[in-house]
Amino acid sequence: FSNNEGGGVPSSWIATRSSPRAAEWTIRQTSGNDWFNLRSFTSTETAVIPIFIRRLGEGKPMPVLGDGGQTRDFIFISDVVDGLIRAGSLAGISGRVYNIAGGRPVSVLDLGRTLATLMGKPPDFEFHPPRPGDVRHIHPDGTALTALGWRAGIGIEAGVESYLEWFHSQHL
Repeated sequence: FSNNEGGGVPSSWIATRSSPRAAEWTIRQTSGNDWFNLRSFTSTETAVIPIFIRRLGEGKPMPVLGDGGQTRDFIFISDVVDGLIRAGSLAGISGRVYNIAGGRPVSVLDLGRTLATLMGKPPDFEFHPPRPGDVRHIHPDGTALTALGWRAGIGIEAGVESYLEWFHSQHL
């Protein structure tokens, strides 16, 4: 599992996205059971949000791996839950991969700027070498699930603002 953008460097992200497809195929071939793959793309990518919030709150620069131009598709948890419920309630979706996606790529720098603005702080960044094997742009195609009538309802700004409210209620 390698990343063409990263010069063929092994990528754990690519491996984790490929493994469920192999499992799905194997289950269908050996048992005949229906199986579909529902993927959300926020598991590790959202870890940057509390890091940025803490650093902004401490008056320190936000750490960025690489140049900050890498993009991710952030999605709010209630949209993920809604997508899971929607997909689980539909018949006839076996054998497909459905991406639960927000539908709008956001750069790491833009995420940091949004957080800084909402917190009333200047956007200050501290740049570090890129993570080996990192995929520069991750914004999945969510059209398969959208075609079934589902769409993310909370944009990045509203989601970050809601997260900030929750974060402050838990950490102050």
